[in-house]
Amino acid sequence: MNQDFEAAVSRALQELEWSVEEGSAICSKTYFVATGPKIAFAYLMDFGDAEDSVLLTGVYYSEGRNILEPWPVSIPKDATVAQMRGLVALFASRVDARVADSYAGRLMRKRKPT
Repeated sequence: MNQDFEAAVSRALQELEWSVEEGSAICSKTYFVATGPKIAFAYLMDFGDAEDSVLLTGVYYSEGRNILEPWPVSIPKDATVAQMRGLVALFASRVDARVADSYAGRLMRKRKPT
């Protein structure tokens, strides 16, 4: 995976309200849940030239476990910009849904007036 690919994924996440990170995570997003602000992190995992895609994965701990672990998105290394953006949007929507469905996310929804 080259730096241009990583930068393109990062830019696509930024357009979806994620913030750029320095370090191993490429981006993060803060969620306001019943237990206070919590942060989800996004990572790109490249398994080398033998693989034709990279995994966009996330980490968000709820109830002592990473609830995003089973939800990575595979992005082909030769994806067009439109394809890559669509897959990044899929990842971001999955993260939003999983966080909203977490225990603290459900409690937060119950607190909001109808």
